[in-house]
Formats: sequence, structure tokens, C-alpha cells
Amino acid sequence: MKRAFLPLAAFATAAALTGCASDAEMSSSAGSGATTTSARYTCTDGFAFGVRFTTETQQVMTFKRTVPTTRTTATLLLQNAPSPILEGQPVGSGIHYAGQGYDLRGKGDAATLTSPDGKVRDCRAGA
Repeated sequence: MKRAFLPLAAFATAAALTGCASDAEMSSSAGSGATTTSARYTCTDGFAFGVRFTTETQQVMTFKRTVPTTRTTATLLLQNAPSPILEGQPVGSGIHYAGQGYDLRGKGDAATLTSPDGKVRDCRAGA
């Protein structure tokens, strides 16, 4: 019973992390041990980007027992640029991903994207 519940819980977590984007802007898929949810963001300066949120759950053997571990990533889908992969960061509420000079934070449909050059953009999912 627990084994079937883990992918469902991972999907629910990933879906909740993407905010309140409409069905047109958000899609989800589940595979073997990984759940992916995508969202599209538009920023106040007109910059637009996509994000593919991935939650992977693996069973790890420690001290003679199997323990589930979860890894969350956000892949930025940028036009005419490589797609950096950001690692999930501890957060009390909302989302926080960082890596390769980028920082993505948000709650609900609002997000803030900081680029490696230090530019900060205020964005909304599905806007």
C-alpha cells in the first residue's frame, strides 16, 4: 500500500509546487519513480520561460532497511539558451530552486527568477 502511495504523494507535491496555473499552461506526467509537472511563466518585463519540475523517489538501503529518498529539480526552459537544472532547496512555504547561477522562488502563481547576471524578474504562471 505504501509503495503505491509514494508516486501519488510525489505527484501531489510537484503539482502543488507549480502554483495555480491553468490546465493550458500546466501539464503533468508520471513515470517509473519520477513525476514531472510543467508550467509557463511570463515576467513583468515581457521575458517568458518554462519550467519542468521533477520529483524523483528512490528506495535507498541504509542499515538493513529500505528508506525512500526524494530529489526535486526544476529545469528552466529558456529560448535560445541551454536548459539549466536547479536543485530543490529547503523552504518553509512555496518553492525554492537554485543552481548554475539561477535562483527561482515562488508561492502560488507568483515567482521571482534571478539570473546569473543578477537580474531579478517578477513573474506569474500562466500570465
